[in-house]
Amino acid sequence: MSDLQIISVQDVIPIRRVTAISNSSPTLYRIQGPDFRKVTEVLLNGIPASVFVVDSPTVLLVEEPKALRDDRLRDIMILSSTFTLTERSVLRPKLGTALLSGLMSLAQLFTKILLSTPGRDVYSPELGGNLLSLIGQVAGSPDRPDLKTSFIQAIARTKDQIMGLQANRTTLPADERLVSARVLSVSFEPQTGTLRGRVELISMAGTAALVNLVA
Repeated sequence: MSDLQIISVQDVIPIRRVTAISNSSPTLYRIQGPDFRKVTEVLLNGIPASVFVVDSPTVLLVEEPKALRDDRLRDIMILSSTFTLTERSVLRPKLGTALLSGLMSLAQLFTKILLSTPGRDVYSPELGGNLLSLIGQVAGSPDRPDLKTSFIQAIARTKDQIMGLQANRTTLPADERLVSARVLSVSFEPQTGTLRGRVELISMAGTAALVNLVA
């Protein structure tokens, strides 16, 4: 089975060291890591950097975005064109015409339903994990148990809905059929309003995808 691609999967490249280059205007950051040859996007506090240069395979130069110049740098995310569906990968929205199948199709279906709001689909009014209802509620301590519980409930609701939808689809490939969805971690960052969660999906074929959600 094939599905139209509406998300992209990109690996997050680990960072070893970040140094602000003195006397540069705008500020330039020298970032060291294992391999920057396939970098496609750099986010500083969630803001895309319009200028970055791969100075060497292990050194990346990044110009501070204008929107960040009145704020303190808290977070850097460097994304690669490769994907592995492991703890290094993140799922992000994408507009495109590519087709997906197998484990990628399952990961996309799960993400799509998880982010859907019940009542929006006139043919299936109860469909949706309603995760987006949590966005904007991130306040106070990042360890708020009520928000973590809501996240776990959204994952469980999405899993049950997908398994119900797939129950009678006898021709569905085993690597696209969901049998388990387990929350590995969830955190909320009140300062940036960011939700981060890691969910392990297991297909009937026994293959696993680690879905990292950043919203």
